[in-house]
Amino acid sequence: LGEGTGDFVVVWSGLQPARRQINERQVIRARVFQGGQPRGQDFDVNVTPGGSPGNFPILASSFDVAVNPQTRGFAVVWTVATASIVGTIQGRSFDSRGRPLGPQRLVWGDLSSFVTLAYDNSGDLLVLWNLLLTPERSLLGRLFRFDGGVLTPVGVPFAPQSDASGEFIAPFCASVDWAGDSWRIAWTAETSEGGPRAVFARRFTRGI
Repeated sequence: LGEGTGDFVVVWSGLQPARRQINERQVIRARVFQGGQPRGQDFDVNVTPGGSPGNFPILASSFDVAVNPQTRGFAVVWTVATASIVGTIQGRSFDSRGRPLGPQRLVWGDLSSFVTLAYDNSGDLLVLWNLLLTPERSLLGRLFRFDGGVLTPVGVPFAPQSDASGEFIAPFCASVDWAGDSWRIAWTAETSEGGPRAVFARRFTRGI
């Protein structure tokens, strides 16, 4: 949460047993550490879904966390499966002590199976995800800004890959980071459907 301070946040997924030890509730949990020591108790990141595994919608396997360099708070995004392999993307932001800054928010509506994110040095957030069940299985990104704790989109989603590249996007493998003056995005893709994979990368300006 602060470079060289020993402050950090740990995020994980699991099951929260119900009061009668049945219908375990799916949760993403987090805990803040300051100076390498835990501060307070761990807490729920997600509000919904709260059902048991196998009863859609459920938490999917993909989630990520990024730290805001301005406020030392953090944001978490995760996928929610609405069918066996596809789902929506949800997000929520917290301050440096782990207190929620706003409600859980829908980031993307459907057909996604992985998500990752990064902050720039102004506190804007770039979320990157894959779009399934389209002919090219696209990779998409969108810039967000927190307005009073509410995750607010800036602009429209964009595709990092070139339309002329002929790529067939391979899911579950992409990353994004802020390079000080631009965004760096890297991903794996197949040069043809079912063919060999390659690694691609591209830089984007702040505003995208």
